Amino acid sequence: MKDAWWSGMEGLLVAIVTGLVMGGLAKARLRKRPALEARKLVPPKSLLVIGLLPIAFFLGIAVISNTVGKNSTTSIWTTLAFIAFAALGLPVVSEYYFARHEVLADGMAYGGIFGKRGRFTWSQVTRMRYNAGAKWFVLDLHSGTRVRISAVLLGLPEFAAAVLAHVPRSVIDDATHGLLQETAAGNPPSIWQ
Repeated sequence: MKDAWWSGMEGLLVAIVTGLVMGGLAKARLRKRPALEARKLVPPKSLLVIGLLPIAFFLGIAVISNTVGKNSTTSIWTTLAFIAFAALGLPVVSEYYFARHEVLADGMAYGGIFGKRGRFTWSQVTRMRYNAGAKWFVLDLHSGTRVRISAVLLGLPEFAAAVLAHVPRSVIDDATHGLLQETAAGNPPSIWQ
């Protein structure tokens, strides 16, 4: 009986923490920013925290399990497992530092999660859609390059307004066009669903 109660409390605690984190991310996207930064699409600082937490937590467990917490279950495999779990935060930290974009008068300067930088003009966009599963806008370019703009970023309304003004309607699918209109009006896509 006691275990069932605790198990229910754990689930509730996870739901509350997840709700707070996702609510904080959603709220951060809507904060007013200085005019000089309005055209820059950058991740909120809370995304960096989300990426660093598993790294610190699992690396800490790896160190503790090999020092003061060492016991018969400690092995190279458990240590490697903790390090692998810590590595799950690396793509989020990488996105925070590298996936930064800027809306320009004639197009965009963009950054990829692995540090790739580039620039394109609006006329180079051949297709645009929103990937609801990954939570990002996808722009396909003449060159074959695919640029992804995360729904978590600050500056989405300015991005959406620029796309609506400069990218031909024929290359934007209907659902994405509606979503861009809502985003330009200050209602970016949900990061929950």
